[in-house]
Amino acid sequence: AQIQELKAPKAAAETKPESAPKREDFSSYEDFVEARALHVARTEAKKELEEFKRESKKEKEDTTRAQAQKEFSNRVASVIEAGQKAYPDFDAAVNEAVEDGLIPVKGPLYEAIMDSDMGEKLVYHLAKHPAEAERINKLGPLAQIRELGKLEDKLSAKQPQRETMEPIGGRTSNTNGLRD
Repeated sequence: AQIQELKAPKAAAETKPESAPKREDFSSYEDFVEARALHVARTEAKKELEEFKRESKKEKEDTTRAQAQKEFSNRVASVIEAGQKAYPDFDAAVNEAVEDGLIPVKGPLYEAIMDSDMGEKLVYHLAKHPAEAERINKLGPLAQIRELGKLEDKLSAKQPQRETMEPIGGRTSNTNGLRD
């Protein structure tokens, strides 16, 4: 039913502006003047309504954009805070890399780094590995994102931990030295 409504042509009143009343369509001049005044009022009301809708839409978009910017700024702050806690030289390393142009401060790569759950690890790794950062920077935006995904996988791979071995036979010795 909804598809039918979408396919159906719009009513003529919706697609064409209402035409102004003509004098010859009225039996009395007073009826014509009244119809003309009503037409002008409706036309002005429609213009005002359309303007109001445009302004409301723009305000909503501005509010949404401001909220998204605020959330992103909060995310950047949390990445920096996490990095400072995890790495003692985080600020120095990252600032140097930013100054050298190895780590962007705007654009898709920057947004992807900051949006990552491990943004502090990514930015620190790129700061400490300038050749890799430079290689990624030279790629197109989609390839950069792919490389960040690979880097996330690499950084999140757990180092194999040694398990303590049990003695053969499952026995433990209670002696504290060599046997006599």
